[in-house]
Amino acid sequence: MSGTGENISCNWANGFVMDPNKKDPVGYLTAFTGLGTQVGALAQDLEVFCPCTGLSPSYPGIAITEERVKAVGIIESINWAGGVGDPWCFSVYISGVNQQKIAAAMKNTFDSTKIDKLSWWVGDFDTVKKNWYERVYPKADDMKGMLNAQGGKMKINLDTEGVKVHANVDAKVFSLYFEIVPAANVLTSINFATGVQNNSVKNWGLKIGGNT
Repeated sequence: MSGTGENISCNWANGFVMDPNKKDPVGYLTAFTGLGTQVGALAQDLEVFCPCTGLSPSYPGIAITEERVKAVGIIESINWAGGVGDPWCFSVYISGVNQQKIAAAMKNTFDSTKIDKLSWWVGDFDTVKKNWYERVYPKADDMKGMLNAQGGKMKINLDTEGVKVHANVDAKVFSLYFEIVPAANVLTSINFATGVQNNSVKNWGLKIGGNT
């Protein structure tokens, strides 16, 4: 089963040094728990800017306070082919503390490939209505699944070298790429929008049998 997917490039740098004149999509990874006891819950240790002026998100997994958001990571891109079993692919920037935690776990085999909680949100600007809106997020507050694997190789990549958040700022963040596939018998609803008044919901995963 397949359908129209999502391919979003976010202006991640705008979260660190905000340019209010830029109206690019912005995205935040607000929670990540999984990959066994070696990783567990990543720290929500980034406090970054959010340019979505006037927007009060309906998504409970994010809070915008005085144009700032507390996050585990800031999103660079999200890709999903549109099928119920297709992986969601995330490219994000995380802190050095979280990078060290994942890097230590990656030296060995993860004791679990389960992702127990993944909360994330993307905001975008409606150029017709001239307002910010919620572009995509999991309706149930979070997403659960498994780290994707192909040919026995886990689809996760972590940079060892940090990237400066701005030419004139010494702080560095680290690129993390990972893919999540749905857990067995778990259905997740994802909220999509293409503008302030254009909303839809798509399902990810399959739930077979059992009581409803």
